[in-house]
Amino acid sequence: MRRSFAALFKDRLDSFVRKPETTNWRKQSKFNYFTDENLLEVIDLQWERPVAISLDRRSHLAVLSVKIEDPEERVEKQSALVKQLRAIGVEKPCFYIVNELGEINVYLCFDEEFDSVSLHPLLKNWLMHCEMELDVQVVAVGEPLELPLQREFVWTTNHCTPLIRRMDIALEPAIAMFLSNLSKGLLSLSEVMTHLVEFPIILPPEPEPEPEPEPEPVDKDEFAGENIVSLARRREERNRRQEIELETEPEIEVEEEEIEIEHELIVSSEDQAVFEELLDFNLNDIPVYNPAFDPKPVADNAPPTSSTMLPPPGSTSFKQLTIPFFND
Repeated sequence: MRRSFAALFKDRLDSFVRKPETTNWRKQSKFNYFTDENLLEVIDLQWERPVAISLDRRSHLAVLSVKIEDPEERVEKQSALVKQLRAIGVEKPCFYIVNELGEINVYLCFDEEFDSVSLHPLLKNWLMHCEMELDVQVVAVGEPLELPLQREFVWTTNHCTPLIRRMDIALEPAIAMFLSNLSKGLLSLSEVMTHLVEFPIILPPEPEPEPEPEPEPVDKDEFAGENIVSLARRREERNRRQEIELETEPEIEVEEEEIEIEHELIVSSEDQAVFEELLDFNLNDIPVYNPAFDPKPVADNAPPTSSTMLPPPGSTSFKQLTIPFFND
């Protein structure tokens, strides 16, 4: 019997866990495959946290989930759902409270394996015709489906009245009761599909396009239209390129032309005659005077003289010459 229960969920893609009193499911690692033994441990109440799995694309089960917090509204919606299910050939629908949050699942077990791609869209279209698409959802492939027969699992009537709680019975009777309900309500896939295809396809309303925000005025810039980070990066790249160009550009040495400036000496005619007379002389005609060997007294009224050392012609020795100064 346990194996028969595990066979209902044989095509398991993923497994999920959550903390009690929360709705956030956490997917478990795919390296730790959720085995049949793990599934049986969960319904045997050996796991503390609620566990969910995701059905494969091909399965015998289709699940409708009713999530309504208000108890009175939940009873009203459940009664309306029973009528709509019977209209499509589901004569004995079974409703179960699956967790402590009060969520209700309806398990539709078919006599043939079906492809969810063909059945699930028809069920969603049927719910839109019933105007129940907001309160009742079809559990899609890959979404968490909370396993039945866990701690807070409860059998209910069609009017949401609790009948039996999972905590009040053992595992074997719980499995037997659950499988018995599914076998009694076994559905003909072809009959249900015939009813579903009679409903015209309703396309969901397209969301209204959001108005485009008005562009904020920006200051004129050479990089207009870019954000601050892009603008700063562009400017930095531009400055770096300029620095590289300056470093690689060969320096051109500009030779400064020397401008020869001719200085013109402006003198009087008398001074010009004196200069010409001074320049017109022969060094051999100038007497050589050496005060070390031929001391000569200097008269008081003698003009001042200037001594210099000049070598005689053909000689490398220097002799002292005395050249008189002429005062104007």
